[in-house]
Amino acid sequence: MIKHHIKCIACLALSALAWNCSDKKEFKVDEKNSTSNGITYNYPHETKEVHLKNIASFKLELEKELASANPDQANALYEKYSELLIKELTSLNYADQETLDQYVNYLDGQLPDSITKKQALFKESKIEYWYEGEGMYSLQFFHNYFYEIFKDKVTPDLKEFLYIKSEEDKILFLNDSNITVPWKVIRSRVLTWDNFIKKYPLSRYNAMAKEIYAFYMSCYLIGTDNTLTFEYDTRKLYPEVKADFEELIAENPETWSAALTENFKNYYLQVYPKVTDPEAFFTTMKTYVHSQLATNINDHDHDE
Repeated sequence: MIKHHIKCIACLALSALAWNCSDKKEFKVDEKNSTSNGITYNYPHETKEVHLKNIASFKLELEKELASANPDQANALYEKYSELLIKELTSLNYADQETLDQYVNYLDGQLPDSITKKQALFKESKIEYWYEGEGMYSLQFFHNYFYEIFKDKVTPDLKEFLYIKSEEDKILFLNDSNITVPWKVIRSRVLTWDNFIKKYPLSRYNAMAKEIYAFYMSCYLIGTDNTLTFEYDTRKLYPEVKADFEELIAENPETWSAALTENFKNYYLQVYPKVTDPEAFFTTMKTYVHSQLATNINDHDHDE
């Protein structure tokens, strides 16, 4: 069974984001055979050369169809071809599994010639070895792969969606349930998706944006198992997190994010003196945040 994950938030047909930050937000291939949207995935598949050839072929087909497509047609082409390309990328990871399992053992600047040659070969197809945390690597399309292909063809909402994801995919967000970015970066992501949801209320991609927003908002308010927003034993909010909460509320008072953060702070102050057991406290806070998001995520109109 392959251990690696395929970043797939850009591929809407395969994305499925849970709101629990301790889970990786990636498509994990855990079965030998699986089916998604009518496409059957059989693993292992062909050699890496075959998958690279297929990727090149799909991309050529896509570019030909995009040339005469209107924006709505381009959106449909994105959803079709992103899934096909991700399928081949997933199989490519299987074909290169031996190298992926050993990649963490190579030091920068000391890669064997065989790996250096592979890097150059993959780069031609806009694919790279990507560190995904916990000592694991996978083969991923460049962070802006889909955005660069579709940015001048799709509707404004999808263009912005893909741009946001291309920027986020530049850096690793989670490593073994540890948040790897500063809190202000999480705040920025929260507000970016808050704005997208408000800006494109009728977008086909609004529902996915809300799921991504809920994921980041959960991380922002309670953190992860290994990166909590409060000190576990004392249950006190970390000063830098509390300061960030206050800054978000003060600078963005009309946003849904500010309202949720303010509500969380008030609930925190109510629960803090009553629930003294750390584990029970964490569970209570997590349940509250997820309940608030689940209650509001699909019916909040952002125009109140």
